[in-house]
Amino acid sequence: MKEIKLPGWDMGPVFFFDSIGSTSDYLRELALKGSRSGTVVWGRKQTEGRGRRGKKWFSPPGGLYFSVLLHSPQMIEPSFSLVAAGSVIRVLGEKTGLELKIKWPNDIYRKSSKVGGILCENFSGKLIVGIGLNIDPINSSKIDPGNSPGNLSELQAHPSEEVIGFILRELVGDFKIFQDKGFAFFLEEQKALSYLMGRAVRIDSSGGRVVNYGPRGQLILENSEGFFREIWQGTVVLLEEG
Repeated sequence: MKEIKLPGWDMGPVFFFDSIGSTSDYLRELALKGSRSGTVVWGRKQTEGRGRRGKKWFSPPGGLYFSVLLHSPQMIEPSFSLVAAGSVIRVLGEKTGLELKIKWPNDIYRKSSKVGGILCENFSGKLIVGIGLNIDPINSSKIDPGNSPGNLSELQAHPSEEVIGFILRELVGDFKIFQDKGFAFFLEEQKALSYLMGRAVRIDSSGGRVVNYGPRGQLILENSEGFFREIWQGTVVLLEEG
């Protein structure tokens, strides 16, 4: 482990590891010891990377895996994972011109392939935002069947420190807005970036077509009988390609 500098980032220290179990887990340990807001943990690879609902995030060398600690006087709603994904997409779009989408509630997609994910965790007036991005092509034989990962190989032309620094600054700006104005401020952008809008999906036991987002980040589904339902959490299964 070594402490490094990221271009334009002075909110907190940045700890870099060639290999780490989980950047978010390590950052949580630092937070419990009193680390300040803006502390960052970055790993070249993760051996125990985590996704939603206990799923493992495959984190081989050649990706970007980092977590940032943010302090907040209030509990941050889960919809911030969508906002954070939007922060990442804006930066990557400026760097590469790629058009990326957000698959509710926390995945980043390039066309029909997942290229990144966000994991937000609240505890004791603190928020840890973990970000994982596939940069180099990934050997799909190591991934669960049916999950074909994509990559952001265009970012190989940019120094990792620069990319992470840009993302963190964008993220912190959006975090301040989110604390003040909530998800509703980002609603139109989120609808434009949605990978699911207008598509038929099944989310756990609920099925229907995604027709909107609610003001707190919930999905609005319309079923075949014309009834609407709000979905606050769950695993999305896409029933059709758009």
